[in-house]
Amino acid sequence: MPPRQKSQNLSVVLLAAACMFPISSSGATDYYIDSVDGNDSNNGLSTNTPWASHSKAESTSLAAGDTIHFKRGSAFSGSIVISESGSPGNPIRLTAYGTGELPKFTNPSTGDESGNAIRVAGAYTIVENMHFHDTPGEYVSSSLIMTRLGALRINRGADHCIIRSNVFTQCGQGIMSAGQHTLITKNYLDGPSYALWRTDTSSWGPMGIHLNIGNQEVSYNTIKNYGTTDSPWGSDGGAIEIDYSGWFLDPGPWPKTNIYIHHNYSEGNAGFIESSWDFDFLPYGEEVYDWRVSFNVCYDGQSWLFMLAPCTGVYFDNNTVARYNSFGRSQNWGARMDVQGGSPVGVASGAHFRNNLFIYTGHDNPYQGNRSAGALKTGNWYMRIDDPGRVCTGDANQIGSGEPKLKDLIGGNYKLMPDSPLRGAATNLSAFYPNGVDFNGQPLPTNGNWDIGAMQYIVDDDADGMPDSWEFDHGLNIDTNDAACHSDNDGVNNYSEYIADTDPTNAASVLTIIDIDQTHCTLIRWKGGTMARQFLETKTDLDSTAVQWSAVFTNKPATPTTNDFVAPSTTNKASIYRIRAERP
Repeated sequence: MPPRQKSQNLSVVLLAAACMFPISSSGATDYYIDSVDGNDSNNGLSTNTPWASHSKAESTSLAAGDTIHFKRGSAFSGSIVISESGSPGNPIRLTAYGTGELPKFTNPSTGDESGNAIRVAGAYTIVENMHFHDTPGEYVSSSLIMTRLGALRINRGADHCIIRSNVFTQCGQGIMSAGQHTLITKNYLDGPSYALWRTDTSSWGPMGIHLNIGNQEVSYNTIKNYGTTDSPWGSDGGAIEIDYSGWFLDPGPWPKTNIYIHHNYSEGNAGFIESSWDFDFLPYGEEVYDWRVSFNVCYDGQSWLFMLAPCTGVYFDNNTVARYNSFGRSQNWGARMDVQGGSPVGVASGAHFRNNLFIYTGHDNPYQGNRSAGALKTGNWYMRIDDPGRVCTGDANQIGSGEPKLKDLIGGNYKLMPDSPLRGAATNLSAFYPNGVDFNGQPLPTNGNWDIGAMQYIVDDDADGMPDSWEFDHGLNIDTNDAACHSDNDGVNNYSEYIADTDPTNAASVLTIIDIDQTHCTLIRWKGGTMARQFLETKTDLDSTAVQWSAVFTNKPATPTTNDFVAPSTTNKASIYRIRAERP
């Protein structure tokens, strides 16, 4: 297969393709379904006359721009298929209305639409604010159904769909998408621990999101607990799997190109991403081109990454990968590049690892597999948590190995401490991520180095107006708003001490005038911090609002802790002085 061009603006392309179409409701119809108080003899056209059965959404002839509203507190069982398509300006939308719990959808049988609760067969469709639960399922009939299984399934050809803000609990496969230009975003998925299918030599574990074609985006989702130990390999399943979906059912080729996976949180899964190769239906086994996997935080067991397909132009950037809790999984590696097909085996993989933080245990190299050594690695940091002094042996270009100095590593707070060696140590990738943000939504610097990992350093994480680095240096709490506290009981609160750059834990360190000597002239002496701009100001009438303070001297940082100034002489007027500070 010929190489494809790398796409540095992949995020922009995908977002434009998937979700940035304007929504117009001109001529559209709104339908309402309430399983509790509705009636199928109603017309379904208002909240006062809703239908009761979700099957009415399937039997109604929908048009572009129409919306199906499901009442919160409703519950539905069995599958529905949305066959009609919306258009770029007028998508078909399935959403919730009312108050209370999200409307619930389940389908207990693989004999009914392969266990799908909702199957989307039309393009330009939005599914949002639904709760899918307890869909099949443990030990389903065969491996072929994996390409159709899913609580929410998007058919091939159902392109330009958006799946957002839904909840999936105890679904064997949460989302199965074979539609291109699909956006899967802001969903919460909490999976089961059973095997979907297994033999003595093979198995399928539960999967949160299963992509069966390229040109898709997966972002800002929380994916948890998809994995089983009921497997001949000791562990199987995972948060996201990407493979060729056709097999014998729909021979391709169907590309696994142009996929963007970013800003997701995964926890307790049997791995984060797996991409198939040897299970694809040859000769249509699809290599991987033009992926971005970035700004994800992953606290899982098994391998964070299991790439079985040959890669070209695939970038894993600014991820935080924590692999110190196996969650009972085996194969607890960081990134496994283990290509089972392709020729020649062992050459450079075409995968790039940049600015990632890897935390792992039990071995000195988080990279495994026959092509892992050929993967390009830049700007990464490593920590073997059971032996922090050990140096990673798998990356000759690493920034470093050892303690990354996070706020609470074991507690899952991966934000950087002020003295973290990850700060300013990463390559600036703004050419790949223009106008990008980190995992916490902070804008990424256009110029200068980035920080390693998914989270850039937060200047003031507790939002108390005092930079964390200043609080850290002065022994204050960087996780609590303590601006109004008087840590040294000197009558000046911590925030005012920051403004003056005095020590909030030392009562003798305060911004104040300490002497006015008028023996020969007016000599004013004061003390304060060193990094604030200081203003010596005067006025002649303290009580008059008409008389303003005027600066007679400006002291720019860095300043001595003690300063003198000879004031100009005045005639028959008493002068009042004050010292004021501000941060530059």
